[in-house]
Amino acid sequence: MLLKSFLKCHSLFKHLAEHDLDALAHAIYIEEFPAEHVLVQEGKLGKELYILVEGEIKVTHYNPLSGELEELKIIMPGEMFGLLSLVDHLPAAATCVAHGPVKVGILPRTGYNFLSKSVAPIALGFQLAVAGQLASDLRHRNQTLRGFLR
Repeated sequence: MLLKSFLKCHSLFKHLAEHDLDALAHAIYIEEFPAEHVLVQEGKLGKELYILVEGEIKVTHYNPLSGELEELKIIMPGEMFGLLSLVDHLPAAATCVAHGPVKVGILPRTGYNFLSKSVAPIALGFQLAVAGQLASDLRHRNQTLRGFLR
């Protein structure tokens, strides 16, 4: 499957024009990883933004109070991850591990910086996609927290 066609099918990227999708697809490379491969490590500075193309990614966080790993969510195809470290330049807040074999699109920090600061239409479209993913992650986290209050 062509990356551009894949991106076009997912809601985060629906507002991007054809030429903007071309630019995004050109900046991303595809890589496959085996089950249990760690793509993002909690506590380490991230260097890349990922878009899951095939498979599932398990997101976990180490809870220092219980001494256990807590599963936060499962990332499905079309979702981005590794965003926070690129946006705020701080270490990753969670670990992202391949839950079975996966195929991911990888946008290095240089590509992320270029797209987020490039000409207005693509920069806006790309930032809307990033904001959409962050909003989705925040809604999921809020729902989880509400479950603890019940």
